[in-house]
Amino acid sequence: MRKNAIIPVTLMLLVLSFESFSARPTTEQIAARRANSLLAKIADTLTPGTWAKVPIIPFTTHTYVYNDTTYNLGLLTSPPPSRGLDILGWTDDSHWDSVTGQYLHMGMRQTRKFISYTEESNSWKIIPLPFNHDSANSPHIESKWGHIYANNAFDIENSRFYHHAHAGVDMSGASTPTRICYYDLFEEKWTLIANPPSLNKESVIEYFNAKKGLITLSQGLGGGIVNFYSDSTKRWVKLDDSLPVCGYHSTGRHNPFREEILITGGNYSTNVMMRIKKDGTIERLNDSPVKMGVNSSIISVDPVSGRYLIKGADSAGVDCYYEFDSDRNSYRKLNLPKIWSTYDMPTCAFVAEYKVVMWQYGNKVYVYKHDTAKNTSEELAGMKKEQTTAFTVSPNPVSSSLSFNNGRTLRNSIVEIYDASGKRIEKVDLSIASAISTGNRYSNGVYFAKLSIDGKANKTIRFLVAR
Repeated sequence: MRKNAIIPVTLMLLVLSFESFSARPTTEQIAARRANSLLAKIADTLTPGTWAKVPIIPFTTHTYVYNDTTYNLGLLTSPPPSRGLDILGWTDDSHWDSVTGQYLHMGMRQTRKFISYTEESNSWKIIPLPFNHDSANSPHIESKWGHIYANNAFDIENSRFYHHAHAGVDMSGASTPTRICYYDLFEEKWTLIANPPSLNKESVIEYFNAKKGLITLSQGLGGGIVNFYSDSTKRWVKLDDSLPVCGYHSTGRHNPFREEILITGGNYSTNVMMRIKKDGTIERLNDSPVKMGVNSSIISVDPVSGRYLIKGADSAGVDCYYEFDSDRNSYRKLNLPKIWSTYDMPTCAFVAEYKVVMWQYGNKVYVYKHDTAKNTSEELAGMKKEQTTAFTVSPNPVSSSLSFNNGRTLRNSIVEIYDASGKRIEKVDLSIASAISTGNRYSNGVYFAKLSIDGKANKTIRFLVAR
């Protein structure tokens, strides 16, 4: 909390743990935090295709004073006058900040609550919301309606958490208009975005880093309406007003690895999948095998392959998981163990630096490492014909440069590098060069080196880029 902030006693939050991020951490500070992170250690030892529980420090209660009455509330319990409802109800929209190492979530069952898990202390904290939302340019604390739906977003480059507070009633009983604002994790203050479009409470917002602005999806008479807010021009532009994704109880997911936003589902378009690309075009994809609606499906992104991970339910209501490759426009069912009970309402977010997806419900935190290597090796099976040559790459993992050795003359030998999606990155003639510099051209993740001799595919080796 900022030192000069004033919180009325009627809304005082006494927090057990609260780290300050008033200044952006240096590279050295980030590296030191990650080196001591329990979350990082667990992710590093996790076998691909499996889950692991993170034993966090429990944060079960905090003190909240309202109308001169003291309440002891659980982590996810909304403050009065919400009657103790769970802020995770009907929302799957949480976000991870790699700079500060925080898992952030804004939830609401009439009264909003802003919480985060911090890897530095391996514990939870509560970020207080200002009482006077007008002077603070923040979300109004209470609303007539009790759900967040898909109304949170995150700018991963500037560590800004966005929230759409739909029209409703605030703590004083006054009517409040639609407002969209963002919380800067370093300045620790809210900023209001001017002139937002008219949005229904069940709408979607997502920050689009490739386009430097905010995407909104809402319901219209002729279909879903997509608007875009540019950070540079400070203006809103309508991109489309007749999408098959209806915008009512729909979901959006930002994918920085493929520079797109996936929009899907809703009451009148339960299985429809579409994506908004970096150039502003909107493309319909193959329908989802599971219905996508309010808390009936949860979507995240595998930070290694850029593929989507979908937790849904089959026709019998049993949890099921799918991988969706938007470039190949294909789904693949995953055989994963059941982690959550029927009435759990977990949220999820990708953690790019540790190559996992983080899932949270209550004080339970799990991480999942996707089996990208297995999936990609199946797709590249056609490349693996003869597996006889003693072809090696070193070092593995690679940080800056990679050397090839096929145990024989390099003449007429070609190496092709593919990323985890199967896209060819580059082609190397070993008679000219036996090493390449990965530099900034290769992001962290899994890659495949395919050796061909005399024009015939000979061997494919998996390697990892990690800096």
